[in-house]
Amino acid sequence: MCASNGNSDVPLIIGGKHSADEELSVGFNSKGSSKKGKKNDIVDLTSSIDKHGESLLKVAQIAAVQQEKDRSLARESSITSRIDTLRDLRRNLNIRLASHEVSTNSALRDVIMREVEAIDDEINENLNKLKTLHDTPQKSNRSPY
Repeated sequence: MCASNGNSDVPLIIGGKHSADEELSVGFNSKGSSKKGKKNDIVDLTSSIDKHGESLLKVAQIAAVQQEKDRSLARESSITSRIDTLRDLRRNLNIRLASHEVSTNSALRDVIMREVEAIDDEINENLNKLKTLHDTPQKSNRSPY
């Protein structure tokens, strides 16, 4: 079925003659539908489309929230992994610091101590980042009225 102007790309939606196949379809009233019936059908269709749009919006919002949670968990995992790596490096440097070779060489001992201090600073910085990821805003119980 095409538009009344002969364009086969544009379907005929309202008015015009319908084929026998269309008359057998579920949505077609074969006795001829009244204007009130058509309006009710359009209202029902509009309502259905609106509900579907709202559902799609809710699904998109849920997906966005889940993606944000996933990004947050990935960031948290990355920071935790970095902290663990730094702690392992710090442990290894402290073991090396206790060795006889380092304890007799004050220059090497000073370099290792500065490195351990830098690692401690980076660990603290990462712990603060991790803490900010877990901080939740404080809720107010006050009523707006």
